[in-house]
Amino acid sequence: MAEQSLLSSERWLQLHGLKSKKLTLKQILSQIGFPQSEDYVTSLRRLVASRYADGLFPQIYTAEDGRLYNLTAKTELICQFVDYLTQAVESYKQRMDWLTSGSRQIFGVILEQRVTIVLDFGDVLMEELNLCRDALKMVLQEQVALITRFNMIWVSAEPVKWQEYAILVTEHSIAAAISWIEKMTFEPKPVREVSGLDALLEAGKDKTIEAIYYFVVGDVPQEFQKLLLTGVLEIPYPVCTVSFNARGEETIAFLKDLSTKTHSRFHAFAERTECEEFSAFSTEGVDGSMTWNSRKLKGRLPPGAGVREDVFLIWREMEEACRILAQVRSLVDKAPQSDVSPADCKSRPAESKENAEDTWESQKWLQKYGLKAQKLTFYDVLAHCSFRHADGVVDIKAKPENESVQTSADTNKKTIHAKYCSRFIHIPWKDGSLVHVNITKEKYKWYRERIHTALAMIQRRIKWLQNGSHILFGKARGECIYVLIDTSCSMKSRLNLVKDKIIQFIQEQLRYKSKFNFVTFDGQAIAWREKLAEVNEDNLKQAQSWIRGIKVGSSTNTLNALKIAFADEETQVIYLLTDGRPDQPPEMVMDHVKLFQNIPICAISFSYNDEVANEFLKELAALTGGEFRAYNFGCKDPIQDTQDEDLNLLLQEMEQGHSDLEKMQELYMESLVVDWWYNADKDTDSKINQNEPPQKPHLQLQEQQQQRQLQLQLQEPHLSSQQQRNERPADEQVSR
Repeated sequence: MAEQSLLSSERWLQLHGLKSKKLTLKQILSQIGFPQSEDYVTSLRRLVASRYADGLFPQIYTAEDGRLYNLTAKTELICQFVDYLTQAVESYKQRMDWLTSGSRQIFGVILEQRVTIVLDFGDVLMEELNLCRDALKMVLQEQVALITRFNMIWVSAEPVKWQEYAILVTEHSIAAAISWIEKMTFEPKPVREVSGLDALLEAGKDKTIEAIYYFVVGDVPQEFQKLLLTGVLEIPYPVCTVSFNARGEETIAFLKDLSTKTHSRFHAFAERTECEEFSAFSTEGVDGSMTWNSRKLKGRLPPGAGVREDVFLIWREMEEACRILAQVRSLVDKAPQSDVSPADCKSRPAESKENAEDTWESQKWLQKYGLKAQKLTFYDVLAHCSFRHADGVVDIKAKPENESVQTSADTNKKTIHAKYCSRFIHIPWKDGSLVHVNITKEKYKWYRERIHTALAMIQRRIKWLQNGSHILFGKARGECIYVLIDTSCSMKSRLNLVKDKIIQFIQEQLRYKSKFNFVTFDGQAIAWREKLAEVNEDNLKQAQSWIRGIKVGSSTNTLNALKIAFADEETQVIYLLTDGRPDQPPEMVMDHVKLFQNIPICAISFSYNDEVANEFLKELAALTGGEFRAYNFGCKDPIQDTQDEDLNLLLQEMEQGHSDLEKMQELYMESLVVDWWYNADKDTDSKINQNEPPQKPHLQLQEQQQQRQLQLQLQEPHLSSQQQRNERPADEQVSR
């Protein structure tokens, strides 16, 4: 893991970020594959990609550079990158915890090696005094102890210096500074207007320092702010401001402005809750030994302070690492198999266990990776680049009704649109109101890349659900599973293929469940085990051997097979694989099933052309809350009646994403036209014909926008009024 040190987040990421570790997606793909070649063909007037590798390598599309990569590395190498990325994510979590704890939470990070700390307690409350002292002790112990030189100045009627100039940091000097803070008495007195400035100017006289840290408790009186700001600009060093327990946002805004104008940093912390005691820390001062209890201050950022940039940079890198980690993990199954034996792979968690997300249903998966979860839906994106349409009421002077009377002009009220509204395209919001939209090139590029990445992840999951055992069983439900296998004579031509799929089901899905059992049925029903068996390697091997030995029988005794499954009290879900109608009347089977409606039956039909049999199986699945699936061996096209909620949810999400992207592209093109019209050179001959005034672009697009309004109103679901209020675009988000 990366060592925590007094570095800015920007510098720390240069040393430990994804790019420096060669863990960006592009860097990883260049090590485990190669990009598909493409070149410009003059005769076609477009880029053409090579096709020599079609079907030869697994492929992955990257939204970062819009290229297709051919995957050549084996599983072992990809798993190494999974380990590296996992370690990187953990490293970023530790860095965030470090930045938001201890003295860094109170004071930020001291980046310079020689500093003077100016302590302004002019607005401190008596109950806050001990908290402030403890906070300063933590800063001295955790950060100042790691730099080269330091000094402290106390703001009062006459500045009180700890030392004349900054001295070397030693264990003795840190102990002496802590002792000095302890002994400083505070008597609430009205300070002079220039007291804080005097202390800062005094600190600026020391030519051995690199920066000044202005530690302000409470508020800075408004009448002092202008004078303080003017005087600070004369100091030749950056003045980093630290606000502790500011009572008003005006002080926060002032200190941020002061640090900006001196090209330095601002930090704020608000603490008004209890403290947590830690073990005593002994120090030896000048006059003898003493002990004090450091405290972990609990607090938050005060209103108006904004997001800490150093924390945000680490959080953004961590989010990017998590995104890349999910993509690289998805490549493990695509890669060619490694030569490493299974026994050697057991030491790797990524290879010995199924990815936990693979066990999720699509509804849960979309809650993390869906468009709404990633704020990539049409309205989520527009909320950041749209604003409400504004109407105003103005007074219009008019002639009085009775012109014979000598009086003032009448005042009439008239509603008009804001002038700037004509410079933006407009669309209806989800609550029916009208909003204006301005989509920049950067915003559209950002959205296009993110939506392509999200849709690529969804597409990979769709393919995953359409391969292996998923194509027959779908996503396995429940933890305790019965599989009922029809071995009647009509299954003779299909039985070997069915056995292969069941063995795949064992290897890919059942091995991650809790319990399982199999029942074959023809004229009679025979169970593999009397009750559900635990999932372990021995049982899985024995089950696969038993499946391979299944023989074709006679008739179809579906009811007896269902009775065996229902008789087991732990049964949670039943998979019924059959190609025909039961021996018993369907009504008899349905009546028995009604007694156990709480156990879902997932019916899988191999008789795709028998409408009566399929209708019976559909009713059976619907009655118990299961699913109906039809499988036609040798046919790639799925049966239309197949019910697969997991797959349908993903397909709907894909359709929604492509629709949103198309709508966003249209709005972007219209924004370009409007922007060109109002911001291009007015003297351009190709733009304006002086003899004929042109029609304005927003009028040219009016018909298109009206059609879009109708389309959006038909497509978008109705939202509650509270949700509409929460997701309305904010006026202040508009940048003209």
